Amino acid sequence: MPGKTNIYSNAYGKGGKGIVNMLKDAGIEISDQGKAILSFSHDMSYITPVKPVAVAFPKNKEQVATILRICNKNRMKVTAVGGGSSLTGSSIPLKGGIAISMERLNRIIEINIEDGYARAEPNVTIEELNRKLERYGYFYPPDPASAHMATIGGSISTNAGGLKALMYGSTKHWVLDTELALASGEIIRTGSSTLKLSRGYDLTALVCGSEGTLGIVTQATLKIAKKPESSGIMISYFSSIKDLAETVGELKKRGMPLIMAEFMDHASLLEFTHARKQMAPKYANYVLLTSVSSTGKNDAITKLCVKIIKKHKPVKHEYIRKNKEITRIYSARRELHEKMVEEAHMEGKDIVIGDVIVPPSRLAPALLEIGREIKSSGQRVALFGHIGDGNIHSNIYFTPIDKKGIKEVMKLQERIGRIALRNKGSVSAEHGIGLEKKNLLIEELKSKDSERILQLMKEIKKAFDPNGILNPGKIFDI
Repeated sequence: MPGKTNIYSNAYGKGGKGIVNMLKDAGIEISDQGKAILSFSHDMSYITPVKPVAVAFPKNKEQVATILRICNKNRMKVTAVGGGSSLTGSSIPLKGGIAISMERLNRIIEINIEDGYARAEPNVTIEELNRKLERYGYFYPPDPASAHMATIGGSISTNAGGLKALMYGSTKHWVLDTELALASGEIIRTGSSTLKLSRGYDLTALVCGSEGTLGIVTQATLKIAKKPESSGIMISYFSSIKDLAETVGELKKRGMPLIMAEFMDHASLLEFTHARKQMAPKYANYVLLTSVSSTGKNDAITKLCVKIIKKHKPVKHEYIRKNKEITRIYSARRELHEKMVEEAHMEGKDIVIGDVIVPPSRLAPALLEIGREIKSSGQRVALFGHIGDGNIHSNIYFTPIDKKGIKEVMKLQERIGRIALRNKGSVSAEHGIGLEKKNLLIEELKSKDSERILQLMKEIKKAFDPNGILNPGKIFDI
């Protein structure tokens, strides 16, 4: 398991065995054996694993509530785990305790086209939900690259975005209601199945991005959308990031209905073109992928987009309409990080993926500053991201056994976060804070004279979870 250490916490801690027995007596399937413990000690981040006391496998919301009720009474920490695709350590059981596997809460309960929603349990993957919706000509827009393994519950936990967030926004814009198991074992509904709701504080939005620190989602009602008519993709290669950023800027200023605008630097585009079984064009240092909501190749919107792109003199421009090739392009972009990690592992290395965001108007200066920082660091880094909304992902290579090297990676992550702040952005766009960015979150709030927000978040946490049992140590320390 490259990128992880073999240092684990004490598995039981005070009272652990007794609580495991209580859960078993309550009819909960639970394992405290080595394989299960190790499987739930880590996520996809580089952060040191921590073994839980045991892993519980509830089969319905009532069993989730029972687990929470017993653990809360006995002050035992709990961490809900879905697909395990977190990149910031948000599903690592930092304080040990009970890991709650959501894998058996995996039903799509209802699809209601007339009322415009789907209802699903938390361990349904986004890809699985969209396969079902496709039969009706609909889809669920939040579109993280890891959609094949990212779950509904996990994406709500981190307020995931993805490739189509430019047009459709992040997860919070598509969650109508959550069924939430509180630390006390009570189950509440935070919203409604209606498309509009105004009845005081929006607890549904509060749950989005809370990383399992306020409650455990046992079901969600999600808004769905009609699939766009056109699915063409424009691929434009540029020699400079300035030209690429200015292209995106003009497309947005001219009001083009962009569904997606993705960029890749030279290292990333080489991986991308390899996946397409092509050679990168000569002089191409960056690639821009765009798609628009239109009716076809010859409509006015598509023609204008092509005209705007060509005005900025790309090294090469393609417009892809064949469904087979479109699928290959999407797959190549979605799998970019995973392929890089696989290749890094073959070299005995691993990758830390960063996640910052700046206003689109600040992209060019921010990327140039990041480039200079990377060069001065001497580290190997590949950049790509959702350029249409200013989201930049830095993939930093490191050797897992090199402790000094890991520290240097973290320093570079922090410097990139500060570059985002200097450019009026944020240290996290869609991966969440987890364990990784707690210090950067404090820096961001200080930079915006909003340190009081941290205290307000802690007070909200206390109101939902008085004994502090839910996913402790994430987002902030108490």
